[in-house]
Amino acid sequence: MASAEKKLAVALPEDLRKSAAAMRSRFHLDTIAWFGEGEQPAHLEAITDAVWNHKVIRMRYQTWRKEKTIETQPLGLVLKGGAWYLVARSKDAALTYRIARILDLIVTEETFEPPRDFDLAAHWRDNTERLDAEMHPNVARVRLSDWGAKMLPHFNSGYANKRMEMSEPGPDGWREATLPIGSARQAATEFLRLGPEIEVLEPQEVRDMVAAMAARMVAIYSPVHSA
Repeated sequence: MASAEKKLAVALPEDLRKSAAAMRSRFHLDTIAWFGEGEQPAHLEAITDAVWNHKVIRMRYQTWRKEKTIETQPLGLVLKGGAWYLVARSKDAALTYRIARILDLIVTEETFEPPRDFDLAAHWRDNTERLDAEMHPNVARVRLSDWGAKMLPHFNSGYANKRMEMSEPGPDGWREATLPIGSARQAATEFLRLGPEIEVLEPQEVRDMVAAMAARMVAIYSPVHSA
């Protein structure tokens, strides 16, 4: 992360560079989660220059499925969870690219006029909320022991925690909760982290998958299997 900050600072104008240095001597922002590592994208400095000077870029970009060659107008940079992202305009649409996935980059001498009404923070917030909703299309209902109720928020995403509803403890000390989830396999895997402190009630598909995974784990750790 320190290397990325230096690259970003070098690309700033002299007066802003001095102000950034003074601010950094008094405030430190650590954006990386515990036990995580920040990215060191090779093209961050060049992209910062392109953003600042409104220069069109051409890049070879690795998507989830294939490589693509893209020409676009860089509008802004976002640092989230130790990863750098570029927000850029292509065909009147603002799209997001992870800078670490840029394989090759050419900063052209062609300039463009950024849209006057573009709000980087608002764009990022709206897209983050949309992505979170797309990744949590389903709802689960579960029972939780006292320990499970305390630990589940630490395993959940922030999106799920904000929308989780939990009842008061029943006579046995267990609570019911409803929360948004992703795919059945993803939810089953995450719920298994709580072991016997959680029971999945719905959807049935997730309940069955948790039971099947637990049965396979018992078989793996059984004395007969170990022998």
